[in-house]
Amino acid sequence: MKIAQFRELNYDYVSVFAWRDGESEERANNWPGYVRISEWIDVDFTGRPSAEVIPAQLAVLDKAEIELRDKFSKALHTIAEQRAKLKCLTHDAPVRATVERRQGLDS
Repeated sequence: MKIAQFRELNYDYVSVFAWRDGESEERANNWPGYVRISEWIDVDFTGRPSAEVIPAQLAVLDKAEIELRDKFSKALHTIAEQRAKLKCLTHDAPVRATVERRQGLDS
């Protein structure tokens, strides 16, 4: 496999594209909206054994799960706090109105 860097013309960022064996050179060099900015380089990607990859992937998923649980827990806590504040306001309002009316009658 060969790889090369290409610059995207509209947003001016660089991407790496692969040229796989069997693809035509014309196809490899003509990506709509991109210009090749480096030479093609032969690379040989060797796969890592599953015994290495799977534990690493599981660790990433575990971390993502913990972060999501924390975020969810914080969101639930925020909602509970807001609900409690609103309940306090609704329970307190009639009592305050009654006290103010009684104070007005007493004077």
